[in-house]
Parts: sequence; structure tokens; C-alpha cells
Amino acid sequence: MLIEMESLTDEQRALLKAAVGNGGSLALFRRSDTRGPAVRTPTRKFFDPRDSSVAQRYIDSLRSLVELSMLRPKSAEIFELTNQGWEMAAKVGR
Repeated sequence: MLIEMESLTDEQRALLKAAVGNGGSLALFRRSDTRGPAVRTPTRKFFDPRDSSVAQRYIDSLRSLVELSMLRPKSAEIFELTNQGWEMAAKVGR
């Protein structure tokens, strides 16, 4: 499936960039500070404790990147960039 960079949402682009900055991975955690599940890296937090819709947008974006074959689950919580994900992330980073 050929995906154009322009068709990605801002959230999808942000997740691809964050994954690159984290060695190619993202985590989906449930912790007390996130007030529910949220996507995180050690340096980026994709949630707002006052607005659960922010976390949900990024969770939906993570799942859509899996469906687009740009991320693959390594475990229930960890997701890694695929080759296609690395290639798209390089385009997003320009």
C-alpha cells in the first residue's frame, strides 16, 4: 500500500517523528499520570491529563499507523517502526 505523506494526520506525523527519536519505538502505557492509556516515549507524552480526547487521538493514530504497516506491535505495549515507517518518517522529518 502506497501512502502519501500529505495524507497523514498531524498526529500520525508526530508519532513517526517521536518513534525515530526513540530508536524506532513507541509505547502505549497506562499510568496514574496519564489517567488512562496514552502513547509515550521517554521524551514525549501524547496526552493531556485534563483532556482525555488528546490521548485518544494519539492512540487512534498509533492504531492507524499499525493498519498502514508503518508500525508493528512488539508486545501489547511496545510498537516499532517497520521499514515503510522508517521511510515515511524520513519524509516527514524533512
